[in-house]
Order: sequence, then structure tokens, then C-alpha cells
Amino acid sequence: FILGTRVAATTRNGAVAAAGDRPFWMQVTDTDISTLFMLHLAAATPNATLAHVSTQHLNEMPLLEEPITVAGGQFTIPTAPGLGVGLNMDAVDRYRA
Repeated sequence: FILGTRVAATTRNGAVAAAGDRPFWMQVTDTDISTLFMLHLAAATPNATLAHVSTQHLNEMPLLEEPITVAGGQFTIPTAPGLGVGLNMDAVDRYRA
């Protein structure tokens, strides 16, 4: 299954997939902030075990101070409070509406 919608729907659909003993992957097409949130959500969802897809690498300027890293084919989930990394405030100011 591919899940990529709002958090409540992803959580609900993930539970439905779990009831059928099915893994799933998530897809997010947005910023590196939303990608990092998706990774935290996937880490907290036992059956979110397949590869996840993001287009954050296509963004012109990263919104995070530190890039999302991949080691051994796996994303590294930051463990600091909140999302685990700081924001690139120059980028935030640039894109502020």
C-alpha cells in the first residue's frame, strides 16, 4: 500500500493495513520539513516498513540546518527534541508568505 495524505488518514489507513498484516510506504511531495515529519511518523508506525518516497531533494533551498541523511540504505531519524534538527532561518525568511 502507498499512503500519503493527512496524518489522521495515514494513521487510520496504516491501522487498516496492519489489521490485514500488510506493510505500506508513505509518499510526501513537499519540503524537507514534511519529509522529516513523515520519517518520524513512519518510525512510530510498526508496519510502515517499505521504502518511503519524498521529493524534498528537488527544492531550491533546504529548510533544515542539517540535511536528512541516508546510511546503509536507511534514513537516520534525528533524536533531538521536536523534529530533531534546526531550521535554516535564511530559507524560512526567504519563503515566508
